[in-house]
Amino acid sequence: MTKWDRLLVQLDKVFGFEDRKRSTVKKRRQVFDEKTGEHVFILEYRVVKGEHSNPKIRKEKGIERRDNKYRVGKLLQDIHAITQMSGLARVGTPDRDFPDHQPPD
Repeated sequence: MTKWDRLLVQLDKVFGFEDRKRSTVKKRRQVFDEKTGEHVFILEYRVVKGEHSNPKIRKEKGIERRDNKYRVGKLLQDIHAITQMSGLARVGTPDRDFPDHQPPD
């Protein structure tokens, strides 16, 4: 495995394309920055995505997220209904809505 191949593997990991079909890296330019005394390399990294990143899977994950959001909303509604039935949630002005309520001393 050459140094370029190892660089390519690391770039795939860094950018999250480990399931890619194909990826390439090329050195486009190399210059010397006289102000800073640094060598500057400009690389080009190209990727063709793999099967796991296709739009259909993303759509299915979106549907799953929407379903989970619905379940959480339904659960919150159920909790609210239970607290209303048991009298745990008293919302309102104590004087008007609960005339028999005595504030603590």
